[in-house]
Amino acid sequence: PKNIVTEFMENQSQNHRMEGSKNFGLKLLWWGYIALHFFGLIGIIWPYTRYVFIPLSPLTILVGFFLLWKWVLPELRIWLVFLSAAGFLIEVVGVKTGNIFGAYYYQTALGPKVLEVPPIIGLNWAILVVCSSAMIPASWNKIVRALFSGGLMVGLDAFIEPNCCTMDFWCWN
Repeated sequence: PKNIVTEFMENQSQNHRMEGSKNFGLKLLWWGYIALHFFGLIGIIWPYTRYVFIPLSPLTILVGFFLLWKWVLPELRIWLVFLSAAGFLIEVVGVKTGNIFGAYYYQTALGPKVLEVPPIIGLNWAILVVCSSAMIPASWNKIVRALFSGGLMVGLDAFIEPNCCTMDFWCWN
């Protein structure tokens, strides 16, 4: 079976969700989402506004998941649910055992926790998996695509991990 990203990329030319005036609001939301990340990054970097922008992170993830939900074909949305649940469960196992990613714990910036993990992190996993996979050409070999998209996610982690503890996201023991 095709994965969610391959299916999405193959149907991109047929996907008319973002075309036409009736979808102007969704296009505007996408551009707003991009702006939110741009200004959010500046706001988090600048110490004087960090306390305002960090608590908005769960909202940013929710908006991103909503956009992804609206963007993918309806029959593929079950995969977003699966990716979210799998990501959340991996994090729960990781936090409880320390065996997957090492010993770490979540702080408060990502919102309320269930089993010591904020559920919003599952939505973040779905966004990251789909977006990192979408950056790799669908014509590439599946194994090569998986390695490269996984490499993108690890690269993103290498970029954000050093600052997560000071920003109240998660900390390594």
